[in-house]
Amino acid sequence: MTPSDSFSAQQLPAAGGRASPRGAVAGGAAETQPPAGHAGRQDAAGPVPHGGGADVEPGFTEIAPPSRRFALGWGELWRARELVLFLAWRDVRVRYRQTLLGALWAVLQPALLLGVFWLVVGRLPGAAAPVPYAVFALAGLVPWTFFAAAVSSAAGSVVASERLVTRVYFPRMAIPWGAVAAAAVDFACGVPLLVAVCAWHGTWPGWWAVALPGAVAGMLAAALGAGTCLAAANVAYRDVRYVLPFLLQIWMLATPAIYLPQAAAPGGFSWWWGLNPMQGLVMAFRGALLGLPVSWEVVGTSAAVSLVLLMGGSMYFRRVEEAFADVI
Repeated sequence: MTPSDSFSAQQLPAAGGRASPRGAVAGGAAETQPPAGHAGRQDAAGPVPHGGGADVEPGFTEIAPPSRRFALGWGELWRARELVLFLAWRDVRVRYRQTLLGALWAVLQPALLLGVFWLVVGRLPGAAAPVPYAVFALAGLVPWTFFAAAVSSAAGSVVASERLVTRVYFPRMAIPWGAVAAAAVDFACGVPLLVAVCAWHGTWPGWWAVALPGAVAGMLAAALGAGTCLAAANVAYRDVRYVLPFLLQIWMLATPAIYLPQAAAPGGFSWWWGLNPMQGLVMAFRGALLGLPVSWEVVGTSAAVSLVLLMGGSMYFRRVEEAFADVI
């Protein structure tokens, strides 16, 4: 018997009708076991049909991105709060690296602006303030300097972090928020100058200073909202970096509560001036620090606008951040 005859004999049924281990011949057709993955497979979840029915294997979880239309992303950002602090620390180090004065620039900027306003506005006949004009103007310039620096830094932060955005996944909103946190460090450096000027003129805050954290929180919300929105827009439209410096200058002039005592009085302007968030927030900061009366209609409107700006900027950023790695 040749080897081929031996192989053919193994396929024939044995005597007594018993089938060979590889299958049985019935009516001239061999019955074979279906291979794994085809119809008739059984597992713990029951039979899984082939070619139709469930597309996901039992025991597996399908991960899909959440809807970004109305998502704020604050929960994911809170879980990555250490990353935000690290990015803020990085921005502070890079900003003052190889500078002669270092963090003193955070003090010199409002001080130089104070000199300009004192020479130009402080000597006008109608510029009489309830406190010395240097104290009045500096109490408006310190918060404005923080807001302008935070918005400017946050607007260009995503584009400046191009390599980080295109190589690893993380909550992209951490970048502009870290830039705003870095500007808050400059704000903390400028507060001692304000305290020193107040002490020089014999002006001290009273019990109403407990409202200062609320005013600072409002300014922080406005800076985060505007900075986050502009950071997302700057990725797609690089015109933002050219328009923003001019826009901030106009914005400061459109916030007369910074430099005009009449604009900071309760009856100085109508409530709709609060649509400019910094108008009411500067009034609130100065009023809490110096105990000056404020227009609560303007302050309330500015606080509401700041909250809307924060939510709107976050939602816009979340909607467009998926395309950052492709267009940056």
